[in-house]
Parts: sequence; C-alpha cells; structure tokens
Amino acid sequence: MNGDDAGWQKIRAALPIDGVTLLRRPDDGKKTSLVRYGDELESTLEGLGLTATPVSLRMDATKGLSRFVADGMIKPFVELVLRRKGRNRVVHAADEMAGFAFPWSESIRVVTVHHVITPGERGPLYYSIWKLLSTLAIRHADSIITVSDETAADVLAAFKVDPDKITVIPHRTGAAFRPTGAKKTRRVCCVGELVPRKNISDSILAFNEFLSLGGVSDYTMVICGEGSEKTALSNLVKDLGISDKVSFVSGLDDDEMVQLLETSMAFLVTSLHEGFGMTILEAQSCGTPTLHLSTSRLPAVAFGASIPCGSVADMAEKLHELVTDENLYAEQVRKSLAYAEGFREGFGEKLLSAYLLGSRTRAGNGGSQDGS
Repeated sequence: MNGDDAGWQKIRAALPIDGVTLLRRPDDGKKTSLVRYGDELESTLEGLGLTATPVSLRMDATKGLSRFVADGMIKPFVELVLRRKGRNRVVHAADEMAGFAFPWSESIRVVTVHHVITPGERGPLYYSIWKLLSTLAIRHADSIITVSDETAADVLAAFKVDPDKITVIPHRTGAAFRPTGAKKTRRVCCVGELVPRKNISDSILAFNEFLSLGGVSDYTMVICGEGSEKTALSNLVKDLGISDKVSFVSGLDDDEMVQLLETSMAFLVTSLHEGFGMTILEAQSCGTPTLHLSTSRLPAVAFGASIPCGSVADMAEKLHELVTDENLYAEQVRKSLAYAEGFREGFGEKLLSAYLLGSRTRAGNGGSQDGS
C-alpha cells in the first residue's frame, strides 16, 4: 500500500468484514467518470487488502426501459439480495442509483453520491427513476460518501438524512492519468456528456471567439462525449462556420483519454453545475491547464487550480493570454500538476473510515434494515 494511506491498517483492524461487494457501472467500452470511479475503488480496495466483488449494473436508458430494468435492476437484485453476495460484508454502491436494493440488504450499506440532479436536467421520466432509486439507496444507507461539500449540502436538502452519516471524500484520478511526455499540439478540448447541464455550447462559443483574437487561427477543438445535445452542438459548429476546426469523439479508453488531455493546450469547462468535476482533475493530472465559468455552481475543491472566467468572452480572452504567454503557461501547468497530485493522498484511509462509520451505524441500529 502507498505511504499516502498510512494509518489505514488501524482502521482496517476495527472493521468486522472480510470483503466488499461493489455495485458499479461496468466497462462496456464507454469509460465514463462513473466507470473510472468504480475502477479506482476496486484498485484501492485491493491495495487495502480487501477483496472487492463487483456486481455490474447496466443502467443505460438509451437501450430501452425493459433493458434498463432487466440489466440494471433485476439482475443486481438477484445477485445481492437473493443470492446473499453482500452478507457479512460492506455493500458499496458506487453511485447513488446503484444502491436501490439497500432496503432488503443485511449488510453494511455504503453509497457514494456524485451529483444531485434537478427535474429539468434529464427530463421527467429519467428524473423520476433517478429520484426513486437514489432515495432507496441514500435513505437506507448506513454511511454516505459525497464527493464534495456542495454535494453533501445537496444530499441533506433533498433527502433529509442524518448529517452524521456523511463523509466527504473527493475523487482522485486513476494511475493512468499522469504525464507521459507527449508533445502539446495547438488544440483545446472539453470532455463531458452532451446534455444541457454540461453547457458545451458555451465552450464552442468561447473557442470561436478565441480564434479571432490573433495568432491562434490554426487551433482546433476536440469535444469528447455523447448525449442528447450532440445534433444541436454539431449544428452550432456548422452555423459558426468552424466545422473544419471542431471534431467530436467518444468511447475513449484510459490511454486514449490521457493522450487527448496531455496533448491539448487547455481544457474548457462551461458546465452549469457539477457535484465534483472529475474531468478537471484528470486534465490537470496530465499537465493541462483548465478554465471554467465562475458564474456556474461548481465545487471549490476541484477548481482550486483552474482559471476562473466571468463570461464566454472572458474565457476566450484568458485562453488566448494563457497559450500565448510561455511563462504564464508553464506556471499554470506546474500549479495544475501540484494541485491534482494532492488528491491522491489519504483516499484509502478515508474510504475505510466511511466503512467503519457504516459498521457503527449498523450496530447502533441493532442490524435493522431501516437505515433512515
């Protein structure tokens, strides 16, 4: 185990478990932030000497409601509850929807909440499903992990849970997200699901203004992601007359994502709201400076080394200043790498502390399945 998790052995000795059942999103060729979080949990648990048994939840609404229910709910329910795979263990739901079977589980129940969505973000059907499954997980959890103080506040407001159950554990990036020595290219990028909350259109508008500022007309932009707004974003690119400058990609594995992030000069974030902002840290871990809209609701913990911008026009100007000033750019790269590195420390110890909290909560309830 790495030295940054010194002290975890004492906590581990106090935990009356022999392993963890991990309810997580599977890697089906789409390396989303939730998939990477599941990967990081498995890797961390292995380093802590705990056996992690993954149970996959394929909650992809684009495949149809029947497939969503069969692969995302029925199969995991059978594995966890009917076959008792979580008995005498911690059951850790790696996202807020994954712990829907908690009311029927006899184990120590832990859930990680990444983002509390609002009704307007995904449409009424998705929101209703998310709210139902998340309520079952969060209100019956013995321990709740949130990825930022802001998300913790959102959980308290939306679900009225005991604040003493909450532990804030910010994300850390996987081992793959480090500089490899690849050369920078005259390109910017943004990564995220192409949905209204991510507000990718403002990144496109900022890039378009940036191109007109002098000496940067040869720059290109790569947008990585899939989602309901892809057609609208493609049309915006065409309307701006920059189709030859902007390309869309998706489904990148870790090595491909590192290559994209490391070789880009800057990473743009125009999201309206984030529970944490994992892609920010991934970009910074690869030595790529980030810029974000300060007018958005973003957690301060993930944006400490990012460049705040007051508007689309301000982002264009600050991006131009960044990439045309060698000294400024070198300093921002240094700050980004140092800041991201700080998130690697203590992750395992904090994770075990959340498990221990869940164990004590469970014992205090007399093993009752009602964790609310």
